[in-house]
Amino acid sequence: MYKILIVCLFMISMEANAIERKWFNQNDVPGRELSANFWTVFGVQWLVYYIDQEDTIREHGSFESWGSNIFKTTFDKDDYHYNIYKHTFVGQYYYLFYRSRGYSQRDSFLWSFVSSAAFEYTIETLTEPPSHQDVYQTPVYGSILGYYTESLSDYLHDSDYQFIRLFSYLFNPFRILPSTKDVYFSANMIGNQKVVGVHYAF
Repeated sequence: MYKILIVCLFMISMEANAIERKWFNQNDVPGRELSANFWTVFGVQWLVYYIDQEDTIREHGSFESWGSNIFKTTFDKDDYHYNIYKHTFVGQYYYLFYRSRGYSQRDSFLWSFVSSAAFEYTIETLTEPPSHQDVYQTPVYGSILGYYTESLSDYLHDSDYQFIRLFSYLFNPFRILPSTKDVYFSANMIGNQKVVGVHYAF
């Protein structure tokens, strides 16, 4: 079933690639935003890891293992389904998030790689050594899947039917975030008071 879904996604996205990308901006991202975006991902990684691995962290997690595991990189023995499917699924969200922040496809892949390495070497080491294959499988396979899900999302978003456009947010939930050019602040005087406004364009 999963393979059939991937094939269908690939075929639809081929047609979607012919559509002009209107939502994502290929702009140079300022250094302050680069830092903020990375730490946003890093914070979410910690939160999700704690929620998902709370019992494991309590049983095996320690600051001692956190410091020593980083030097014990190995090939983990997780099953094929976990290593390929789940890591690919997570990796696509790294890619799509960075794309939504205005990164180019190349830079989205590179920052996905950085975020994947940060997780393996500074978060997961709390309970286990970093995994060789996870470091590259997550961003590589995830970026490939993210490329096609982004294309499909763009294709659906260009539909004339609102119901169809809603599915574009299912394939790329980060579409709901404003691009860096769509959020700006303004200050106005209302009577004797100064009011600061935040403008958010969809």
